[in-house]
Amino acid sequence: MNDIKQKFAKLRKVFGPAWLVMMADVDAASIITAMQSGATFKYQFILILIALIIPLYFICEVAGRVGAVTKKGLGELIRENFSKKLSVALSFPMAITDLLSYVAEYVAIGVGLSMIGIPPIISLPVVYIVHIILVFKKEYKTTEKYLLIVSVVMLLSYIFFMMRGISFKYPLLPTNINRNFLFLIAANVGAVIMPFMLFYQTTATAKKDT
Repeated sequence: MNDIKQKFAKLRKVFGPAWLVMMADVDAASIITAMQSGATFKYQFILILIALIIPLYFICEVAGRVGAVTKKGLGELIRENFSKKLSVALSFPMAITDLLSYVAEYVAIGVGLSMIGIPPIISLPVVYIVHIILVFKKEYKTTEKYLLIVSVVMLLSYIFFMMRGISFKYPLLPTNINRNFLFLIAANVGAVIMPFMLFYQTTATAKKDT
């Protein structure tokens, strides 16, 4: 019985960061990519997205295990096992990617809240301040609890609206593999499997496990 409790406790420690990493894929850019894929090719991307679950699972699993075992983030591990130069070189593309992701997210926040009557001049500063407070307080466990609740609400909302619009008249297999189709495949792969996953999940799991 104690072994089962210990295994459940370990699973719970890894589950939070892994779940948030996967839910973070449902950001503004990813939603736009999914909408474009569905609007252009209907259900022809469903099997591709299902197949992407396999590498996504292994990436999240490895990242979680690395953080739980080493108690260190991926950047720190690269610096210790390879070199400072390599860790710095890897940090530049990550920094650029993060910057562009933040821009996209804040644009989406501004657009989304403006749809319910809150102008960006008010919404963006407030969201930014809340974001900064969360970062500097470094209370990961507390933040995770709230984000897990939000993510469950999001998931149930997606399932509800998805079930309302299901139609069986569209094919599941691609009927015309052209440049647009290949471009959207690349976009969907990038939306599902992101470099920040490894860095975030190893660090989050390490900090949560200590």
